[in-house]
Amino acid sequence: MGIAERKERDKNRRREEILYAAEKLFFTKGIESTTMDDVAEKAELSKGTLYLYFKSKEEIHWEITQRHMDQVMERMKNRLDPEKNAIENLKIMAEVFIDHFNEEHAVAHSILFFQSVDLNKLNLDIDQINKSFIENSPIHLVTEYVSKGVEEGMIRNDIPVEALSTTLWAQLMGVMQIIIMKKDLFELIHVKGEDIIKSHIQIVLNGIIRNHEK
Repeated sequence: MGIAERKERDKNRRREEILYAAEKLFFTKGIESTTMDDVAEKAELSKGTLYLYFKSKEEIHWEITQRHMDQVMERMKNRLDPEKNAIENLKIMAEVFIDHFNEEHAVAHSILFFQSVDLNKLNLDIDQINKSFIENSPIHLVTEYVSKGVEEGMIRNDIPVEALSTTLWAQLMGVMQIIIMKKDLFELIHVKGEDIIKSHIQIVLNGIIRNHEK
């Protein structure tokens, strides 16, 4: 192995160590309470060295979240069924996302927290934004199947596909956030999170099916 290759390997290893340390802190201490000083200490680096790899806590969190979203995307793609129609596949995607949230609580909090992050703090260029938020995002899959549903005549066509797809994604994220953040409250009034999710999915399907035909 040459010197350049060894340096690149060491750089990638150090980057992974930073992400691993940060994710542990985000889960145990909380994302809001974790500082770059905390991450540097956990990763056993100087703060100056840490800033050579990441410019901000938000940038570290962004990369961790993107990896989680890649996992969600992979699960969605593996579950999608070409024999089923667009409505059925949209429901599958929602179920996969919900299952992943329920199984990976740290991931759920990470993804939800990311929704409030100021993109200006992430130091992303246009190619990164395009890849992460458009090409390699669940919204891209949702848009694909909403478009198919419109073509199949199953999904209403009076709302632009991109607007409808983004709305569906935002609604699901909002419901999941409420369920996670208000879990104790729902238990007091004897409402189960899974019942809220089922109700939400049914309402959404009734709202997007063309002429409400079932």
